[in-house]
Amino acid sequence: MGQDITLTASDGHELGACRADPEGGADRGPRGGIVVIQEIFGVNVHIRDLCDRFAKLGYLSIAPALYDRFERDFQVGYTPEEIAKGRELKAMGNDGFDNVILDVEAARQVAAEAGRVGITGFCFGLPLGFPGRQLLLRRRHPAPCGTSRHHNPGPPAGALSGAGD
Repeated sequence: MGQDITLTASDGHELGACRADPEGGADRGPRGGIVVIQEIFGVNVHIRDLCDRFAKLGYLSIAPALYDRFERDFQVGYTPEEIAKGRELKAMGNDGFDNVILDVEAARQVAAEAGRVGITGFCFGLPLGFPGRQLLLRRRHPAPCGTSRHHNPGPPAGALSGAGD
């Protein structure tokens, strides 16, 4: 169901994403959009499955490949070596958190084609749940209408400074 697309962030960076469009006839439009933030394993089979499942519920789902700034098309499984690589890229993302927000905003813009947008984050995506919403608000981006987070290890150090301003 999901398909690979290319997003363009406001700084010109192009990144991959999985897009899953809702099923339904002409009489039933999408219920909204959801940005699905990856785990440390990239936009792998699990995240693609989540996009498909949200689409079956009527939501346009976009999972941006947030590691594309460091390693294009990164997606791995769950071996100790793959987990170590995912953690290495997560650390790079934490160091460039402003760029991650730009990439999430690019995904949000596409998801907004379906109306109101929510964000759900898994593992690496945790800082992009409620805190990410606050950061988008602070930067005057249209805010997502809802957020959820799973596997809460907390945001990267300093990521929330001024988020509630």
